[in-house]
Amino acid sequence: MTVPTRRTLFVLATGALALAGAALVSPAAGGAAGGHPPGVIGSPITLRASVQLVSYDVAANSAGRAYIGWMSDDGAPVHRYVHLCTLPVAATSCQGGVQTISVLDDAYAADLQVLVTGDDVVKLVWFDHSTPSTPAIVVASAARGQDLTAGQSYPGTTGLGQLLTAEVSPSGEIWTVTYEASLPHRVLVRPDVTAADVPVSTPYPVGHAQLAFTGGKAVLAFEAYSFTTNTAHYKVRSAGGAWGAMQSVPHTWTTGAGAALETTGHGLRIVTGVNDASYRPVIAKWTGSGFTPRQLTADHNACAPSSHDGYADPSGRLLDVSWECNQVTIANYPDALHAALVRISIGTKVATYTPQIASGTRGIATVVWSVQAALGKNVLRFAHVRLPDATTTTSHSGTGGKVTVTGPRTCLPPVNVHVGWTHPAANNWSFRAGSLRLGNTAIAGSTLDGASLTPGKAYSLIGTATFGRGGDRSTVKATLNFRSCGTG
Repeated sequence: MTVPTRRTLFVLATGALALAGAALVSPAAGGAAGGHPPGVIGSPITLRASVQLVSYDVAANSAGRAYIGWMSDDGAPVHRYVHLCTLPVAATSCQGGVQTISVLDDAYAADLQVLVTGDDVVKLVWFDHSTPSTPAIVVASAARGQDLTAGQSYPGTTGLGQLLTAEVSPSGEIWTVTYEASLPHRVLVRPDVTAADVPVSTPYPVGHAQLAFTGGKAVLAFEAYSFTTNTAHYKVRSAGGAWGAMQSVPHTWTTGAGAALETTGHGLRIVTGVNDASYRPVIAKWTGSGFTPRQLTADHNACAPSSHDGYADPSGRLLDVSWECNQVTIANYPDALHAALVRISIGTKVATYTPQIASGTRGIATVVWSVQAALGKNVLRFAHVRLPDATTTTSHSGTGGKVTVTGPRTCLPPVNVHVGWTHPAANNWSFRAGSLRLGNTAIAGSTLDGASLTPGKAYSLIGTATFGRGGDRSTVKATLNFRSCGTG
């Protein structure tokens, strides 16, 4: 039986299965004709062709080097292992091969999370509750994704359950949230793997939880277990360490899909579902003490998301990946409110489970997902994805008319983006001449290739129009400023 959860995947499988070969199944990668459209670079790549997955996750450093971790039951008799694959940007094979370590307990290890610290040390974090009275958080490390250490156990104080999330705090500690799976309903928040668990009460059995940090506070969002029309709830921990009362994100339904909670360059944001039968994604922003009214995103797909995984990349973007029927849907929020979308068609009717996403500054994300191959067996895949960009407009009016320029929101990933301009004349005036330019270079078409721009450089898209009325002339100019995404 396979059960998806918030950022990781649980597969409760029996039997034994050897790992597929260590080499990746690698198609050729490259840009498509006509510049660099958003979407998959090359084709999705099979990381493991047939494996008994327990959980998986992905993280990335600022340069976009991705770290994919997964836990699986391998061999006969079955043994449980943790694996790490390090992928430089757009690479199709694991740098140095796949690294593998044993878990501390074959039967009860689960809930793998992949984190990256500010100094580019990968932390593989999982939960071991082989001893019910003393469950443990286990952490293995790999500097720059290499030389993976054995797991180190940090025992807890109480309860069975599962690891719901793990995050690196602004000061570098690994925080964890576990569900105790007993009455009274509560989660256990550990503000460092070496610290004691702090009980935080909840009104129901928790199926998903997310943790983020903003303004010296920790924000814990959580949703009820299973498909439900409960609203998303959250609690806030003050700088003094006390957890406040439960609050809701009004007019939302979690519908068993969890939420994406991330602190971006534009502030803390949450992505969850709308409170009607369309179940469309909505986004709300943090005010410092609560969330603003949610607003619908650009995702109008008739198939509602069945999962969310959020990621705040170093350029300040919010990313959200979800599973919608036979598509993996990636939403890029350049300003953390306006989404641009790209979808990966899976091309299969079998179940697909909880995709995960991570990206560096430049805007080439790594997306990981699995599909069910047979009972208890899964195919683990990943793809490098050029993130789509949303557009914005700026206008300026003058005596003779108005000029409006459409172009990218900052920062622009290395993808094609729509550009254009309009120049309606005022009454009794007429348009005489003009151009749309990128700096000093005239733009003839309606597409700008972001991959042709210098990473990290500031640009100006300028529309200039001259209007005439008899012998009079009026020149109007509108300027849209943006920056090409840096390389980290």
